Amino acid sequence: MDGQPQRNWNDVLHTVANIPPEFAQHVSVHTVVGHAVRPGDTVIALQFPLKDLPPDFWKWIGRVGVTLCYRSVFDENWTLAERALGGTAVWQLTRDCPAQAVATEF
Repeated sequence: MDGQPQRNWNDVLHTVANIPPEFAQHVSVHTVVGHAVRPGDTVIALQFPLKDLPPDFWKWIGRVGVTLCYRSVFDENWTLAERALGGTAVWQLTRDCPAQAVATEF
């Protein structure tokens, strides 16, 4: 968020819009750990119910960028980077996936 890593979604929401931790109960986070993703599959990593979105959501969510790393069953590593949520995602073949930071949820 704003170029600074965050520990979890509660921290992201609080940092970008001073949203209380209680809102995080409305956030659905999905993982592909233990699942194969085929070409053309769509994976929703993060989902907010529209009725629960705070005012000016799209204004502040643009400050949040996401980078995901996926290791395929063929031992290829792919990075998905989106500089601002709601923008354009870029896939790139990469050498290795970085280790997850200690004490973080993502």
